[in-house]
Amino acid sequence: MVDLLTADGAPAGAIDPVGVDYRATEGVIRIKLPEAITESAVADSLFDGDLIDRAFIVETGSGRLAIDIHAVPGVSLSLRAYENVSPSRVVVDIRPDSEATPTLGANAAPGVVLLSPHPGPTEPSVTLEGYANGRGGELEIEILGVDGDIVAEQTHGVSSSAGLWREFVIGIDDLPRRQLELVVRMAGESGEVRIELDARNTVAPDPPEV
Repeated sequence: MVDLLTADGAPAGAIDPVGVDYRATEGVIRIKLPEAITESAVADSLFDGDLIDRAFIVETGSGRLAIDIHAVPGVSLSLRAYENVSPSRVVVDIRPDSEATPTLGANAAPGVVLLSPHPGPTEPSVTLEGYANGRGGELEIEILGVDGDIVAEQTHGVSSSAGLWREFVIGIDDLPRRQLELVVRMAGESGEVRIELDARNTVAPDPPEV
C-alpha cells in the first residue's frame, strides 16, 4: 500500500491515474506515479516477508518517479492493483500462486540493480537495464573474456535530481561470439554484479544443397 501526500504532509486528494506493470521474469512490480509526484521521503526500503524483498523509488528516463517492488527470487505470485481516493492510496494485492512461473529476481550489488540481461545465451548486441544510486557517481561496465581480457568497457555518469535511484538503459554492440562475463559496479562501492553470457553463434547452419 502506497499513501500519497501533499507537499505539507497532508493526505493527497484526487490524482492522475497510476499505472502498474509487472515484469514476471524478474518479479518486479512497477507503480508509475503521476507527474505531480516529484519527491519521496525514502529512496528504498527492505521488507521482512515471504513474497516481497525490497522496493526502490526510481527516477525514470523520462524524469517521472516510479516505485519498483521486487519479489523474493523463486516465488510464484499473482497480483491485483487498484487506487483509493480521499485519501489517495495505491494498493497492490500480492498473493502466492502455485501456477505462476517462479521469478528469477534481479541482480544487485551496493549502489546498482541490474534487471537485464539474464545469464546465458545472448546476441552480439546486449542491452543493460536497471538503476543505480542517484546520489552521483559513475557506473562502470566491463565485458570480459574467459581469460579475463577486457572485450569492452564503458562508464556512465548517474545522478538523480530527486536524490533517488536513477534508471539506465545502455546498449553494447559488436560483442565477439564467445563466452563472456559482464561486470557492473558503481565506482567507489565494494561490490559488483557479475553475469556470465554466451555470445557464441547458436544459430543452426543452413542445410546442405542437394
